[in-house]
Amino acid sequence: MCTLIYTIKDSDIKKLFTDEVKNINEYMDENIFMKQMSKCVIEVETNIRDIYWDSMIDEKLTIKELIIVLKILNVKSEVEDVIELMIECNVKNSDDINWIEFRNIFGLAMKRKINSLLQINKSLYIMLYGLILN
Repeated sequence: MCTLIYTIKDSDIKKLFTDEVKNINEYMDENIFMKQMSKCVIEVETNIRDIYWDSMIDEKLTIKELIIVLKILNVKSEVEDVIELMIECNVKNSDDINWIEFRNIFGLAMKRKINSLLQINKSLYIMLYGLILN
């Protein structure tokens, strides 16, 4: 999933930092951080938009294509989950999902996936910590 959405290499991120701050051991002020972060956000947003356009058939994205693209991106795969996302994102027409609707669905699905992974990691941490104490 990440390689399709997030294509900036770690070395490029380091370069974004050192181009502005010059010294890897110094801090970046908030304005510079916002400037550099916006470059990353623009690239991610462009990649998501490209996925949307590439997934369209006959210039439309239907629920069928939406399910396929969310499976490929490893975000959601169950039809029921995708329908729930569409309802929450106020999709007007499941036979012609527009860019903003797709973006909102993808964002909500990613947020839920990340929260789920954080919960799993938190549970594992608590479990391992408990084993260490015993």
